[in-house]
Amino acid sequence: MKKKKVNFKEDFLKELEDTESAEVYINDAMKSGETPAILMAIKDVVRVQGVAKLAKLTGIQREHLYTILSEEGNPTLANFNAIVDALGYELQVKKRASGD
Repeated sequence: MKKKKVNFKEDFLKELEDTESAEVYINDAMKSGETPAILMAIKDVVRVQGVAKLAKLTGIQREHLYTILSEEGNPTLANFNAIVDALGYELQVKKRASGD
């Protein structure tokens, strides 16, 4: 019997088509405080929504989006905010619970 290969990354990206799942994923990455994790989460959601579409919405060239969302990327706050906004989300500041 031939085993069917499972592509977990494809399945995961398919799940990110649901905006609530994408929101949870991005928020979990943000809570980690790890820049590479945050950029990976944003990049995965961008991949699902389409880089060309996002480039048009943000005014950031497609090639530059790839660069700033790479593992070594270091987007400006303005670029990061533009990307998050184009994805349909917003950045917020929230006071931590005491003891954190």
